[in-house]
Amino acid sequence: MRQALYRAKKKQQQQQQSIQSTSTVTISRNDLRKREGLQRRRQNIAKFKLQIRQLQDANEKLQIENNQLKEKLISLTSSSSPMTTVTTTTPSSSLQPSNEDITPIRSPTSPSTQFFQHISPNAKRRATARMMVDKSDLPRGSINSVRKKFGINLSNQNLPSKTTTMSSKELTEAIEKFLNDDDNTRLTPDKNNIIDGKQVRFLLNHLINLHQKFILNTNIDCSYSTFTKHVPSYIVSPKPDNWGTCLCITCLNPQIKGERINQLKHKHSILSGLSSLIGNDLISVASDDKK
Repeated sequence: MRQALYRAKKKQQQQQQSIQSTSTVTISRNDLRKREGLQRRRQNIAKFKLQIRQLQDANEKLQIENNQLKEKLISLTSSSSPMTTVTTTTPSSSLQPSNEDITPIRSPTSPSTQFFQHISPNAKRRATARMMVDKSDLPRGSINSVRKKFGINLSNQNLPSKTTTMSSKELTEAIEKFLNDDDNTRLTPDKNNIIDGKQVRFLLNHLINLHQKFILNTNIDCSYSTFTKHVPSYIVSPKPDNWGTCLCITCLNPQIKGERINQLKHKHSILSGLSSLIGNDLISVASDDKK
């Protein structure tokens, strides 16, 4: 009996040991995989850190070389400044040169560059515009040399606009000439009505319409505000009270007649029906001979 019990216990122990051995084998394989993964990560991290250190060292070396080159450039520019002096000695006074022997030497500059640096900005713009217009006649390679020497870009993107550009004086003269036309303004019948030494002229149309007409007739592109600023002082919009004439003479501005009728329709009942028949814009009515 004792031997049988001993054998049974021994068999159980052997079975338990076999079970434990199999479990330890599976656990050890998983651990090995994890260890291999960690080891690979550490190797990759170490590799990247080494590359970063190498790049940092190379960057520091390049910065040091850059600083050295800057110092050399500064020393060269200071040594070759435009006011370098050259001393000429004689056998009698070789150790103590006089002030007459010291002659300043300036760095040579191109006459065209010096001239271009001393002209006004407006002259530079005008010269650039002329060069852009005539750049097709320039020899080959001139555009690049002008860009490098003067910093002027003669590309097609900077071509001047085709619209007419004028100075303030020329624009004032053009607007005054346009408004003095009898189709746009008429002289007041009152010869004593004078502003700035000239007889007053009344507008025959609104300024906004005259502005559009001015652009179409003269091909001068200007804004409405610019147009109104250059209108002469003696050209004004008429009022019914300013028209010094009687009703037997044909009124030169039909708009004034309409305004006068609207003012008098409250006093005279006959004019109330007439004012309703008259439109706001009487210019088209006056220009039509059939009406």
